[in-house]
Amino acid sequence: MKRLTKQQLKVVIALNFVLICLMGLAIFFVVSAASGLPANTTPPTNPNNPNNNNNNQPPPQYSRQRTANISLNPYLSWELEVISNGKAEAVFTYIREQTNTIFVFGNASAAGYDFDRAGPFLIALDAYGTTRENGFFSFGTATDKLIAVTNIEGGFVLAIDSQNSPYLLRIGFNGAVVERVDGFLNTNEKIHSIKHYQNGFLLFTRPQNNLTGVSGLRCLFFSHNLEFLGSSVANSITSIDPVQVFIISNRVVVFCSAHLLGAAKPVTIVEFVLGQSSRLTTLDNFSGNLAGVTVRNGNFVLCVGVDGAMIVQLNMQLALVGTPRVISSQRPIFFDDLCLNGGNLIVWFQNSGMILSSNFVNMSTILNLSPTSISFIGGNTIFAGTSTPPPTQTQGEEVVRVVMFADGNLALSALVGDGNSPVFAHSNRHLICIYNDSDTLVITSLRYPLFL
Repeated sequence: MKRLTKQQLKVVIALNFVLICLMGLAIFFVVSAASGLPANTTPPTNPNNPNNNNNNQPPPQYSRQRTANISLNPYLSWELEVISNGKAEAVFTYIREQTNTIFVFGNASAAGYDFDRAGPFLIALDAYGTTRENGFFSFGTATDKLIAVTNIEGGFVLAIDSQNSPYLLRIGFNGAVVERVDGFLNTNEKIHSIKHYQNGFLLFTRPQNNLTGVSGLRCLFFSHNLEFLGSSVANSITSIDPVQVFIISNRVVVFCSAHLLGAAKPVTIVEFVLGQSSRLTTLDNFSGNLAGVTVRNGNFVLCVGVDGAMIVQLNMQLALVGTPRVISSQRPIFFDDLCLNGGNLIVWFQNSGMILSSNFVNMSTILNLSPTSISFIGGNTIFAGTSTPPPTQTQGEEVVRVVMFADGNLALSALVGDGNSPVFAHSNRHLICIYNDSDTLVITSLRYPLFL
């Protein structure tokens, strides 16, 4: 073989060097083109990934004004995700039919994206899931917590717990704060719930005895413009936990479970009338958790967990009617009327429900649902709750499911999505279900006329 001269060898080496450089450049440009980025450019932050946002501020391309996604779920019309750098949970939702506006109240654990700061929030969107830039509101401070909301004339009243002192906010339908009231609670007194009442609202609180640790019940009367009208307190030797409230004329009747040192005590009923002292009635023969109360044929119907599930009837003067009936050996967790006095009732246990006839006979069983919200619409009763995977499955997340009863019987069971803690709101044309999917708050609209 003929050997190369020194000059030829230099040329070959130079050509190889040039070829290697050209190949390196080619690879560089191919990679850059595939990523869609010029050289020395950091990939942009994904606006839907809160973990990429280190400053608790949304990136420039994130917009609070957006339209809900059309759902692929046959039971849903649309879905909208609400995003923060933490977790957001719904407390109350309301649909104002005059303006077709959905109001969603809750608490956010962190600022960012759809939230200016942590703490109580309001999101206002239209009935088709479209948000607007000025439809997101934050109230109080990051450590405040929204406990309860009710709608009143011209807007809403928010009951908020605070490290300093609980307070009330009255806001308009435009989200603007109209008035704030502080200093209405005593030391060791916590907000429990709020309820619309005549031309104002009722605020229920839990005052705690410093010596015994027992919690009583206090009812405060307010006008719709936050004028304090009066209050009455019910003290008991046991702690009482409100379960259901009935307003009969000017009489406020609160059915409560009772306990002492972790042991169940007799069901307690507290009556409040503005300007009068409270009245306590204890059902001495019925110690257990109170699953719920409804009204049937002029009587109160209670489902109490006494050695299982027991049905107890009381007249309007709270005297026992008839003989109590044991319907199950399971512990009840939720009880209500089906289809607004439509004939049947339902009692829910852990992951199952039992349909009862008007004379409390078991008619059928619904499996795998723990309800958290109830709605009555179009003559039907609709429950939203969570289902857990069957015992045969070792893995799987909770799912949100909606079940509808028509004429007192199960008519529809619909899977909404993966998540938990659903909250309902409805109008004559819309049924909204809001739930948590991991760290995302999902707002959905169930299809009409499917749920009519």
